[in-house]
Amino acid sequence: MNARTTTAWIGLGSNLGDRKTLVDAAVSRVGHLAKTRLTARSSYYKTEPVGPVPQEWFLNITVALRTELTPDALLAACQAVEAELGRNRAAEIRWGPRLVDIDLIAFGNETRFDAGLTLPHPRFAERAFVLVPLAEIAGGVRIGDRTADDHLAAVDITVWSASIGSSPTLDLEPKRVTEPPGCCRRLLRPGLA
Repeated sequence: MNARTTTAWIGLGSNLGDRKTLVDAAVSRVGHLAKTRLTARSSYYKTEPVGPVPQEWFLNITVALRTELTPDALLAACQAVEAELGRNRAAEIRWGPRLVDIDLIAFGNETRFDAGLTLPHPRFAERAFVLVPLAEIAGGVRIGDRTADDHLAAVDITVWSASIGSSPTLDLEPKRVTEPPGCCRRLLRPGLA
């Protein structure tokens, strides 16, 4: 890679099928895109779905990529990965279940409001399922007007399950918690380990 690389933050999730296998396959594929390398990945998190459709909880992570791709090329590549893994956007229900969902959260410091792509992601600062794993790997990174830690401090995370780490065997039974996940306890309440 040359000096014209940008860090991109990508959120990935799944709540259908073998969630961990699908998320891992998506991470591997985005990490091997042309002119791109994976530089960080969060733990796995079980998260409650957003929206009115009853469905299983999601398995979510966030990754950092260094890429020479443009934001539009990276988005297209991520959507191609989704399709390769079985996602059919035309057949989906809005806010419904997903085999795999890959969102471009931020692309360096770029801000844009195009019909096909808004950066940073228009709802990232409202979503604990994005902010918790993002803060784990990049709490001090500024996205928009605040750091990931600052955005996280402003959202309700009481419905979050604990981090399930990177263990190959996962207990995917969701649990409600009233304290932030371990990484966030450290980030939001200094002195609590």
